Amino acid sequence: MKTFLTVFLTAIIVAIMAIGGTYYFLNQKCARENTVLETQIKASAAKTATADSAETLRKAALESSKTMVSGFLSARQKRNFDFAKPYMTVALQGQYTQDSFAGASSPSMGRFEIIKAEYLTAADLYQVTARVYQNLNGQEIGYTDNIYNLVKEGNQNLINEIKEGVLVAK
Repeated sequence: MKTFLTVFLTAIIVAIMAIGGTYYFLNQKCARENTVLETQIKASAAKTATADSAETLRKAALESSKTMVSGFLSARQKRNFDFAKPYMTVALQGQYTQDSFAGASSPSMGRFEIIKAEYLTAADLYQVTARVYQNLNGQEIGYTDNIYNLVKEGNQNLINEIKEGVLVAK
């Protein structure tokens, strides 16, 4: 009976150790998998936050670019080169004088509206399209869709190039 009891107790202890060992190693594996998943989730969240942050900055830069073009066009309406300079790169300013900036008095520039703004990744610049209406004797005679390319100069996007569209008669 003593031998049976020894074998029985040994079998129970071995079974308890096997079950306990299995439980321990499975928990360790689950803990490692959880750690890996948590790391992946945190990395994904960080990428999303970075992407969201980059997108937020890009949207802000687009709005800033629209504001720059609007300011430039307002100065153009007033035919005042000095008012337009803060919206232009130094290179673009060099292409104008007060007289060439003011242009002909007839037809004259009327109202304008920003049609679209976009970031051109390949060129690393912002492009704003504005519809500029032309007036003759106080009446709108048509419009041009002009493209304004803005580049980073200092800490802001400034107009570097203007592509004037063809006059579309009303």
